[in-house]
Amino acid sequence: MNKYTREQLLVLARLTAEDLEEIGRRRRGHNRLGFAYQLAFMRVYNRFPTQRPDFELDHELLTFVGLQLDTSADQIDLYHTRQPTLSRHQEQLRLYLGLRRFDKDTQAELEQFLFEETSRLEQMNALLARAQEFLREQRILQPAEDTLRRLITTQRQAAREHIYTQITARLSEPFRAQLDELLEVTEGALTPFQRLKRPPGQASPKSMLQLVRKIEHIEGMGILGIDLSWLNNNYQRSLTHYAQRCSADRMRQLIPARRHAVLVCFLWQTYRDTIDYMIDMHDKIMAGVYSRAENQVDEELRKRRQLVQASLRSFHTIGKILLDEAITDQELRAVIFDRIGRGLLDSQVEAVDSYWAGTHHHPFHLVQRRFYYLRQFTPALLEHIHCQAEDGAKSPLVEAVDLQRELNDTNRRKLPED
Repeated sequence: MNKYTREQLLVLARLTAEDLEEIGRRRRGHNRLGFAYQLAFMRVYNRFPTQRPDFELDHELLTFVGLQLDTSADQIDLYHTRQPTLSRHQEQLRLYLGLRRFDKDTQAELEQFLFEETSRLEQMNALLARAQEFLREQRILQPAEDTLRRLITTQRQAAREHIYTQITARLSEPFRAQLDELLEVTEGALTPFQRLKRPPGQASPKSMLQLVRKIEHIEGMGILGIDLSWLNNNYQRSLTHYAQRCSADRMRQLIPARRHAVLVCFLWQTYRDTIDYMIDMHDKIMAGVYSRAENQVDEELRKRRQLVQASLRSFHTIGKILLDEAITDQELRAVIFDRIGRGLLDSQVEAVDSYWAGTHHHPFHLVQRRFYYLRQFTPALLEHIHCQAEDGAKSPLVEAVDLQRELNDTNRRKLPED
């Protein structure tokens, strides 16, 4: 028992002035203690303590109630042996708290609620918590936990069958045949189902193209034409996780309606996940390309450290001369060449020109040199990834991506004049 924290106990089991007045109408101290205990128990658990085989005692709760009444908790022994009194008090408490019995009508309400909940949740513990929350909110007495679990199991199965029927009703016979072909295996090869479950490889053009082929396979089956917007995302993921845990042989053993529904959810979720993997892999590839370019720039600067230091010394000398008010404009060239030397300055300028004319002064120029490396996968990536700006605003980046996609489609490389 004791599924509550100390803080919850202090809140839920604290007796109000109205409670104490109602409790005071009972004769004898043990009856008042028992009545108050059942009241507190009800507020904590949304049910009354069981009477068989023994009266259900929560000793921590009983102690807290006894302290509030200034009554020894031991007096409960004089109370719980009188079953007629227990039952009469429970009915009085039900009326006092405005609670509804768990009968056919309230069970039907709970079943409808559970049907809706099991259409988005699968886990028993989560559904049990939601059922208990519903009963408390609707002021319905909670039945035994076994009863709740049985109702959840029944409604979960009904929801499953309803969902399977709804999904398979949207599938043509040729499409169902395609789904079954995913589970067919040829000698020495994996089934298409197993290949679709493969995780993405290391970020590379080859791995990106494998993801593209996976996307094209799924799109080619026509899965995007199957509308699952009505089905809760959590439930879709639950069926997908089931498929990921199953072997092709296990999937073949499922009844057709369940097998096809699970495979449809698996394909849709795999499609979404693969798009995410492609975007993530593109980020990693570009980050790697740019990181290597930055390292090359840093390495080139290290190689040219002497040139940089000498050029800085020359710059410092020239700056001092230019700022010296005692040196006239007519004397500047002569003084500079006297301090530095024309030959040295000429060689430094030539070296700087060479550096700026090269590709190692900024990472972007080195990234440009990786064009053909990136070109291995970017046309295929752009064919399956569609970008849009937030709030529908115009974006130069989105326009550039659309232009590149158009150039790819028409097999052109040269940008338009405008």
